[in-house]
Amino acid sequence: MKIIGITSYHNEPKIVLKSDSSLLVNRKPFFTPDGMRITAQRCVVLRICRLGKDIEPRFAQRYYDAVTMGVNFVCQDALLTHDWATAYAFDYSLAVGTWMGEDQTGLTDISLLMSPAEAIRRISQVMTLRQGDFVFIDTTDPCKDLQRDEILSDTINNECVLYCKIK
Repeated sequence: MKIIGITSYHNEPKIVLKSDSSLLVNRKPFFTPDGMRITAQRCVVLRICRLGKDIEPRFAQRYYDAVTMGVNFVCQDALLTHDWATAYAFDYSLAVGTWMGEDQTGLTDISLLMSPAEAIRRISQVMTLRQGDFVFIDTTDPCKDLQRDEILSDTINNECVLYCKIK
């Protein structure tokens, strides 16, 4: 399984990879590492359901079968030194909510860095997407500094799909 995302660095969309240990699921809390400034970026996560390479945007919806909201945690200190792996791919750096069907009607009011179809096109140009991969797309919302004991949550179609306590 690969975790691939579209994030923004200096207002430019970038493709980032996360390891499978980056996944935080099942409403587990996120523990902020001591001495590191971590921010949270709201994102949409797609679950890939078939093999694909060089996918045209008009066919992109055929390549994912579920969608949810997520939180992309980023270590801002590592970004300053251009240490991309530490900044984006540390353990539990992507909280993923409960999966919904591929219907995107609840996502229409969310402003993403790019559409799911365009994200799938861009990513599939440089790597093959496989069943079970996750694609996350950051929103244009500003990054949020984390505070201990706060709760991050999000909804799709008035249903809470993401709940993550910060410790």
